[in-house]
Amino acid sequence: MLKGDGLKMRNLIISLFLGLSLNLFSSVVNALDVIAHSSVKDEVLTKSKLRRIFIMRQTKWADGTPIRVFVLEQRSELHQSFCKSSLGLFPYQLERQWNKLVYSGLGEAPTVVRDREAMLKRVASTPGSIGYIDDFTGADNIKVMMLEGGNSDD
Repeated sequence: MLKGDGLKMRNLIISLFLGLSLNLFSSVVNALDVIAHSSVKDEVLTKSKLRRIFIMRQTKWADGTPIRVFVLEQRSELHQSFCKSSLGLFPYQLERQWNKLVYSGLGEAPTVVRDREAMLKRVASTPGSIGYIDDFTGADNIKVMMLEGGNSDD
């Protein structure tokens, strides 16, 4: 085998590995669902509206109902995936936004829950609430929010 052939083979293996990794990551990302209490009248959220809600800049739904945000712990893989894929932020960037609001006295941070079951329980029992979960299969008082790909809020 020639020197150039070994380099080509190495690049091919790296490309295949990266491609498989991205496919695996995208299947995890696709399994995420944004969930809300069934009392929430909104059905569809744009990415920018979802981002405003989770950085605690939008505090009320369109009908005036207060929004209660629930998130998993920062070190949770699901939280990290949600931040990156749904919000376009790294978890530390999101936490930095919350800290600014809290320390300036202009807002409050979301409620952190420890696991999937706690997320389901809190969203189901809190009118106006929103959260996220993997592979949602249904529960009383919870609905899945539809997400639009664009950033427009029309």
